[in-house]
Amino acid sequence: AETEWEIDFDELEEYEEEFEEEEETVPLPEVLFRVKTALDINAQAEATKAVRGKVIELITWFFVAICGAFAVVMFWQYFTAEVPPKSNLIFGGLMLLAVLFSIYNKIFGSRRALKKWEASLQQKFGTSALHLSTEFYPRSLSQTVEETENVMVEGYSTVTNMKESENLFLLYVGGRQWYFVSKNGFEVGDADSFRKFMSEKIGG
Repeated sequence: AETEWEIDFDELEEYEEEFEEEEETVPLPEVLFRVKTALDINAQAEATKAVRGKVIELITWFFVAICGAFAVVMFWQYFTAEVPPKSNLIFGGLMLLAVLFSIYNKIFGSRRALKKWEASLQQKFGTSALHLSTEFYPRSLSQTVEETENVMVEGYSTVTNMKESENLFLLYVGGRQWYFVSKNGFEVGDADSFRKFMSEKIGG
């Protein structure tokens, strides 16, 4: 004999209501910090300087100065010698070119790359900055790029470093990228509390 299955719609509706009530009672994670950040070329330049650090900056300029000094010595020997060695002129010229290129690249190269990045944003999204919304929960953080609606979620165990600039906190996440957090963009929490919170997470 075949079994006939009958659906009790009243019972089903009652079950769905109970399920919805249980679903509504599940608490959402507490937002400890919420920060809005505008990522434009100024923020990028500030972050690059902060990440690179003063030591690397000093070492770079030191080598430029050394190359410049060698170029001066080479030219001086060439122009003061009774029989000017052509090799000095060649090496001195190469050193001078290296110095000029390093200075040009230092001053204009990175800025030009940022301008190209800004132009690509204007072309794709009609804006000169990406707008980031970052939320920090007790066990994780999430960052949303408003223009692309791309959401990235990370646990604090993946945050291995934090650097600061005048206007930014920079979090190194997953060994691959920096998260930008504006010091002036806190909607929940404040910069001082955030600094302490992240220092404990990274230090712990």
